[in-house]
Amino acid sequence: MGIYHIFEKHKEQDKKTLLSIGTMSGTSADGVDASIIISNGEKIYHFGDIYSHNYTAEQSTLIKSAYGIDKRTASKPELELLEKVANTITTEHIIAIKKLLEKSGLTANQIDIISFHGQTIIHKPEEAYTLQIGNPQKIANELKINVVADLRQNDIKNGGQGAPLIPIHHKTLCYNLEKPTAIINIGGVANITYIENDNLIGFDTGTGNAMINDWVKKHYNIEYDKDGEIARSGTINKDILSQLLSHPYFKQPAPKSLDRNDFINHITPLIKNLSPQDGTATLTEFTTKSIALSIKQCPNTPKQILIVGGGAYNKYMVERINKLTNINTVIKHNDGFNPTRVEADGFALLAIRHIHNLPITFNTTTGVKKRGSMGGKIYRYA
Repeated sequence: MGIYHIFEKHKEQDKKTLLSIGTMSGTSADGVDASIIISNGEKIYHFGDIYSHNYTAEQSTLIKSAYGIDKRTASKPELELLEKVANTITTEHIIAIKKLLEKSGLTANQIDIISFHGQTIIHKPEEAYTLQIGNPQKIANELKINVVADLRQNDIKNGGQGAPLIPIHHKTLCYNLEKPTAIINIGGVANITYIENDNLIGFDTGTGNAMINDWVKKHYNIEYDKDGEIARSGTINKDILSQLLSHPYFKQPAPKSLDRNDFINHITPLIKNLSPQDGTATLTEFTTKSIALSIKQCPNTPKQILIVGGGAYNKYMVERINKLTNINTVIKHNDGFNPTRVEADGFALLAIRHIHNLPITFNTTTGVKKRGSMGGKIYRYA
């Protein structure tokens, strides 16, 4: 049975059911993940196809070159760079969505909504400022599908951190799992979602893959440490690790969130003289130790930890999390837990929640002052 027939059957039972495409381009800048879900915004009825569209090496370098630019104080060359990156991001998202539609055998008029997160360039919640770039109106016009974007802005305006956004999606995934459960999403930055009955807590745990990827790119000219084998071969510098973990962020109470580059000035001088292997091992341990610290901040010990995001493919990292927490650490590839699709699915869900006027962030996930933040803005195709 094709996905549209599945959608029609659910639509007969629940008129709020929508067919949504979610997209995600993370701070690792390796490409666009696009996925399809069928949902009413509170329950996901079906997980459709996924498509991962890789950036070229040149595109990835271009995107990363814009990180940290503050549009409020940007120079003319910086603004021109942001525009160039935004055009690249937009074009590659359109390609990814078209490929996903082709793979799924769907036409544009069968899709109810697209969720476009854009590319995060800088995130400064302490200044009530976050910047995600891209052109949702162009995506809507070219594909003839309405787009929900600007998902963080309303939360920021109402006193929230603007991140993390995906905990409500994690909660939908865990409805039939033993509680309490923790989900760790390891992207460029790592974050935790803790779920126990109606208790939903979320915050960024610390750096994820970003600093590790930057390090191995510099020393080995590779994009990431496959399976964590370089880290496994190195020796953790415990003195430097202790200094890394002394960063004041780890003493801050949740909710809290990070920019991809928040730790750069703290990390760089400490690790600069380490060998490539030892630097990789120490940075990987920094990520896993910060995740273990976040588990200790949960109200109760989770029954299990589910790992999603790119870090789920780092076998050594997952082993270390399991050992440091002494909690069953699981990677699932079913029921929407596929590490590649979780964030794209999450944004697809947020677009549906926007249409149905459901909150996407909460005081316990972002610190937003309102009871629930109705996030996002809809861009209708011309």
